[in-house]
Amino acid sequence: MAVLVDLTHCCSTGASSQQETDSHIFLLYGKTHRRENGFSEPYLTSHRSLHVLDSGSTAECLYRLKQTMDHLDLSSIRVLTTARGREVLVRYQEMLFTAVYTFDYKVTPADKLTCSGCRGSAHTDSPEVEVQDVSDFLQQLPALKGNIRILKSTLIPDCKNEEHTEDMGQWEKHLQHHCMAT
Repeated sequence: MAVLVDLTHCCSTGASSQQETDSHIFLLYGKTHRRENGFSEPYLTSHRSLHVLDSGSTAECLYRLKQTMDHLDLSSIRVLTTARGREVLVRYQEMLFTAVYTFDYKVTPADKLTCSGCRGSAHTDSPEVEVQDVSDFLQQLPALKGNIRILKSTLIPDCKNEEHTEDMGQWEKHLQHHCMAT
């Protein structure tokens, strides 16, 4: 099993992960939230492995988590976070992970949080922030097989050229008629 300790939304969710002694521990910092981990040496040595996710955006960190889980042949992950963190991470989960992965969220109660920044409201960013983060990250990934070209056409309604002013309704009717005739 993998355990993701969300330190981007709180500084103290790791305390309850000490029960997970036979797990792969992932510490989610992100580059904008990097802090000293503050875990004691005995805690670090009591786990099978410890992975620090601290480079790039949250999307990049979670993508690295997914790659490492695939390499370790893991599909179950326990996420230790806050209420705010759960809402954000569920949105990332929906965009980056398939149904093969099972997530179990353990939310630290607000009265157990040690810093005032952790007790903020659950809604700090709009879902568009996560969508843009994932989109930006995925667009910079290299193609797996050859180059990818984005093809655009004025004949496909979702890909209309903004500068094209001709009424596309006539083209759509023509295409529908042509497709039905064949």
